Amino acid sequence: MKTIRTTKQATDRQWGNFIFLIFIWAAIGFVSGMLIGKVLLILQLL
Repeated sequence: MKTIRTTKQATDRQWGNFIFLIFIWAAIGFVSGMLIGKVLLILQLL
């Protein structure tokens, strides 16, 4: 029972880290997309 419990806790932590990394990369992609859009908008106005 103890082995099953520790295995379950380890996989839960791994999934938590994986989901956290997905959110981090989504935020990075969103911000970089916004910056690229602003640069393109400024270049069009010139």
